[in-house]
Parts: sequence; C-alpha cells; structure tokens
Amino acid sequence: MRTIEDPGLKAALEAFTKEQAAAIKRAEVSGILHFCRARGDLVGYVDIAKALGMFSGGSELAGILGDIMTRCYQAGEPLLSSLVVKTTTGLPGKGYFACARDLGYRIKDSDDDELAFWRDQIKRVGISDRTVEASLQDVLPADPVEEEREGVS
Repeated sequence: MRTIEDPGLKAALEAFTKEQAAAIKRAEVSGILHFCRARGDLVGYVDIAKALGMFSGGSELAGILGDIMTRCYQAGEPLLSSLVVKTTTGLPGKGYFACARDLGYRIKDSDDDELAFWRDQIKRVGISDRTVEASLQDVLPADPVEEEREGVS
C-alpha cells in the first residue's frame, strides 16, 4: 500500500490539488463575472482579488482572466473578462489587450483602438454606455470645445 510519504503519490496529490484549486478559482471568478454581467456592472481587479483572498491578484488573476477570455472566444461568446477594470483608469490592463491580440483580434497598439475594442466587447457583454461613461468619467480627456464654451481654458 502506498502512503502519503510515497514521493510519487505525494507529487500526484499536490499536482491534483493545484489543478483543483485553479479550477475552483476560475469558477469563482467566472461566477463573479456572470453576476456583474447580470447586474450590468464593471468590477475592479482589486475587488476580485480581495473576494478570492488574493493579496493583489497579479499574475495568478491575470492567468485566470486570460483563461476565461480564451474559453469565451472559443465558444464564440463576448469576452467576460472585459468587465474587469483597473480602478485607477476605469479600463482593463494591458494584459487584456495582449491576450485579445493573441486570440486573433486585430487591435492596433493605440489607446483609441484599444478603447474602441473594449467598448465593443462591453456592448456585446450587455453593459450600458452609461456604465462605461461612469467608469471613464475621470479618465478620458476633457473635450476642449466644451471647455471653451464654458470659459475654461
């Protein structure tokens, strides 16, 4: 009989546990994204990390979101990872756009093209323009024509 001290069995159990833990976290993130979609909300990377008990998310969360993006793409569905944004910018991080490019989306490496791609995905997910505008209100540059009309220069 093999016991837990058996190096082969121990390694197999550790690998299984890591795979299981990754699947559970992916399911948790997917659940959060579906909940946000149903509510019509965006969610911050930090908020997801906190909900999962991660220190800050980092590469572990990026990997999970990339996996979810890939699964959505393969299923012909909108990219649910589009719902996740930086709280400092109201936009997804650079890894989101890099992953989309890796999947075959043609996005030029410019802020305007990235913003247009993200907005398109957000609409496909079912998030309103109002929610997007609220997310971006402090991020987008002010309209110089509007500022001139208001006497701000």
